Amino acid sequence: MLLARMDHLWRETPLIYSKQASDRLNCDVYFKLENLQHMHSFKYRGISLFAQEAFKGHGPSAHLVVASGGNAAYATCGAALALQMKCTAFVPLKSASVKPLLEAYGATVQVGGENFQEALSKAKEAVASDPNGVLVPAYDHPTLWKGHSSLIKEISRQLPDASPKPDAIVCAVGGGGLLAGIILGCQDAQWDD
Repeated sequence: MLLARMDHLWRETPLIYSKQASDRLNCDVYFKLENLQHMHSFKYRGISLFAQEAFKGHGPSAHLVVASGGNAAYATCGAALALQMKCTAFVPLKSASVKPLLEAYGATVQVGGENFQEALSKAKEAVASDPNGVLVPAYDHPTLWKGHSSLIKEISRQLPDASPKPDAIVCAVGGGGLLAGIILGCQDAQWDD
């Protein structure tokens, strides 16, 4: 399958200069528009790379299994659809409203308990009972970080030629996957001092 052999499935997203934020903060401020990513989140970068690696390691019969409250499951469903792989998502009860959205992308969706940890336990049980099952991590895996690090590679190409390296990169931190990817990307770009 062609998509499984591609370098990556994510799209390069725009980096835009914000005059309003720059004027207010008295520095150059740029925004990386990851909302324009496939599946509308940076998570698609790392999770689609993980899915490609699962495809390479297990073949087209690999069954992607994820526990998530939303974005990681959404990214997994998109990658599975692109690669024509089976996908099952376990969501906590409080996130059950995402079930129709995930099912629209071809996933089997199960409410896996009251919270994320219970959903993760159910996902692990599903993988243990399926010889083709591959547990897709939501945030804590080096392959995800490698995919997320592509943000920095893009930013380094997209900044104006006369721009110095950034003094700061600001990101939201939940599980830490994006932050780990940014750190890895900064190391690769030699921006880690």
